[in-house]
Amino acid sequence: MVMIRYPYDGPSLTDIILNPNEDVLETIAARKAANEQADLNYRLTNAIKYAASQQVALQAAKQAYLDFLEKLQAPQKALQAFILKTDEEQADKGDPTALREMGARYRDGRGVEKDLVKSTEFFKKAEEASKAIEEKLSQESKLGALAAKKEKFTRNLVFADRGNIDCMTYVGKCYLNGDGVEKDITKAREYFQKATDLGSKEAATLLLSCQ
Repeated sequence: MVMIRYPYDGPSLTDIILNPNEDVLETIAARKAANEQADLNYRLTNAIKYAASQQVALQAAKQAYLDFLEKLQAPQKALQAFILKTDEEQADKGDPTALREMGARYRDGRGVEKDLVKSTEFFKKAEEASKAIEEKLSQESKLGALAAKKEKFTRNLVFADRGNIDCMTYVGKCYLNGDGVEKDITKAREYFQKATDLGSKEAATLLLSCQ
């Protein structure tokens, strides 16, 4: 069935029925084609608008998701920034552990821009700092041991002067070997002699070694 839309300026329906000539039929066909094209254009326009609106909605959803991820990661980023700042501060103070961590960061590009030159520098500083600490601890250990020996010598000297044979012998050994006190062979013989006179066989043997 042919649909004719209004306003219509073509031949009347009566003319079409009574005089179905070629011009009338061509006009009807042209009108029909025009109407179909108009319908197609309308549908296409609506489809484009819908697709555009869907694209806008998709972009909005994507941005919302990215914003959500940013907020979700914010605490972790803040923590990482704090740890980096702490490592930098401790490294500036010469802490070996922090220096090694900064070396690893620059080597791996973790929290800082990758830089192998800086990484090598930090690892070198870490090694130097570790050696310095080891030397300091060794020196402190030696000083502590020396202080302990001096304290033990002083304590035994008190009892040696009070007549304790074992303490006399011990003090004689300290003077003989310079253990906790400056080495003094003369004083060593003196204390060994006192202990020998009181019956110490060990002191007598040591006294002979001092002759």
